[in-house]
Amino acid sequence: MAALAVLEANLTSLAFNSPVAGLNGSDPVRYDAGQLVNVSWTTPYEYTTLELWQGPNEEGSFALDVLAANFTQNVTSFMWNATASEGDESMQRSFLRLQKGDLPNTCDRCTADSAIFRVSDPTARTSCSSSSATPSTVAPTPAAAVATSSVPSSYSHSGISERARLGIGLGVGLGVGALMIILGILLFGLNRRKKRRQAHQHTYGQPDAVRNSLASAGADSWMSKHSSKMSYHSRFEFETPDGSVKEGSEALWPRTEKPSWLQRAPSKPKNPFFRS
Repeated sequence: MAALAVLEANLTSLAFNSPVAGLNGSDPVRYDAGQLVNVSWTTPYEYTTLELWQGPNEEGSFALDVLAANFTQNVTSFMWNATASEGDESMQRSFLRLQKGDLPNTCDRCTADSAIFRVSDPTARTSCSSSSATPSTVAPTPAAAVATSSVPSSYSHSGISERARLGIGLGVGLGVGALMIILGILLFGLNRRKKRRQAHQHTYGQPDAVRNSLASAGADSWMSKHSSKMSYHSRFEFETPDGSVKEGSEALWPRTEKPSWLQRAPSKPKNPFFRS
């Protein structure tokens, strides 16, 4: 039992030497953010962990930050760079906790808490005091914001007009190109039709010219010199160029007498193509 009492007495020695509580014991100590705070303690354990607790937040819980884990028993101090917590400074409470590092560590004497303190941000206090002391300097801020916000608006209108001008120019260019192509196709078709018409008229005019030239060639050709119209046959063998019967043409017939129509044929008929 004596050994157990000695052990319990040693366990109660886990405690903070600093930070200490306020002078009157009620007001917490205040630190500025960024201030170096000397934290020291005593511990009977082989390993000790140092934790920072800050809160409460809107949900009523505290935020935990492990500053150092498993300090050996010979390490009993730590320089902490104070950090402010979020939220209303007047409602914030912070404290440090020592935790037995090795297991089991859930016993009542396995933890020890420091005195409550608060950490404030001096830059936030300076900003608030300067803004409240010179309220007139804050008034131009909305006007400046309005003037600044008007720049993107004009820029967007300018961008729209640029795109509109680009679209109009592109549409005009495409329209002119399409019109030129259509005009080219129409001119090509008209020119081709004109050439076909001229060639067709030239072909139809050839028979008349040939007919006239043959008619003027005389009876030696297949057309009669007495008519400009075509004949069904050329000049007979017994005909002379003037249309009369050649002398000695009787040998062409086996009969001794001339045919009756040949005997009656005039020496110079008016029309050699008529036969009696």
